[in-house]
Amino acid sequence: KIMKKECACQDQEEDEPGLEEDEEAEQDEALFQYAGEVLPSLGRAMTPEGFVPYFSGLLPMLLKKTRKQCTPSERSFAVGAVADCMEPLQGKLEPFIKHVL
Repeated sequence: KIMKKECACQDQEEDEPGLEEDEEAEQDEALFQYAGEVLPSLGRAMTPEGFVPYFSGLLPMLLKKTRKQCTPSERSFAVGAVADCMEPLQGKLEPFIKHVL
């Protein structure tokens, strides 16, 4: 839910009083990064076969962060998160190669 921006604390319609847009964007980005940092650990705790469906669902969201309009830190984070997930996917990388090259 966090990476899809569906978490209650990311609700765009109900702005918190006192928080400026830049501050909210920073908080949302930090939350996204924290969620992304969990992925490799999750993958290592699972079999590659078990991790594939989770990674498949999250890869499009990570790839969105690699676009030109994203900040260098967003792009760097996304590339790093994808790279860190390669080890837990050992032997199951073929479906993802065309997306990450």
